[in-house]
Amino acid sequence: MKKIFIFFMFLFLLVACGSEKEEIQKEKTIEYTFLPTDETSVKLQGRVPLDFVNGEMPSTDYLKEIATQIVEDNPKYENFFINFTFPFVEYHEKASSDTSLYYLASKLKEDSDFDIRPMYSNLEFTKLTFNENMIGHLGINKLSMIAPITVGTPIKDIIARLGTPTKMDDGEHKDNCMYYIVNDNRQMIGILYLYVKDNQVSDVSFYSPIIQYSKSELTDIKSYIMGSKKYESLKIKELTDIYN
Repeated sequence: MKKIFIFFMFLFLLVACGSEKEEIQKEKTIEYTFLPTDETSVKLQGRVPLDFVNGEMPSTDYLKEIATQIVEDNPKYENFFINFTFPFVEYHEKASSDTSLYYLASKLKEDSDFDIRPMYSNLEFTKLTFNENMIGHLGINKLSMIAPITVGTPIKDIIARLGTPTKMDDGEHKDNCMYYIVNDNRQMIGILYLYVKDNQVSDVSFYSPIIQYSKSELTDIKSYIMGSKKYESLKIKELTDIYN
């Protein structure tokens, strides 16, 4: 009888401890730093600086968790605008806009959920050097590592190799996509634009809004990308340094 009593006592303590642990986990909140930038009686706007999480870019689900926690921590406001920032850039030359914007999470009083939209694809085209950890993320790739990309290649194979594109096109060209391209010093040198038809690459384009390449230089870069020219044969100054 005594043994049965001890057994049930042990079982009770085990269940109680489990329930207590579960309750503690429920109460645990996400750690974040929120920096208010604008407040009214109904609106709260601010920034949340981010960094890599376990070696990966923070997911939108993770951002939503933080945004939800901010709402719960600030119940007196009705409208929320939360800029998530990330240290994309190591150096930039005369950028007039914020080069650290990652995502914007917004929620108005009448909204049932957050609208979370990417901001990094709107990065101002100026001379800049990306943080070393950014290579291979958000469609940012080194020119020396992307070839060959040939007509007829399934776009899923390109995405498997280069990662998710920096941006997809809009409207009738929604299958077309673009990647930010850097030199081996992580300096922004241009944009790789892939035309896609029937889930395959139909054409390749390379251009830069900030560097004035000659027509022959653009032809050589495209030839390299499509596999008919070796990278070592490209004699273009910006492939080494865009600042001097």
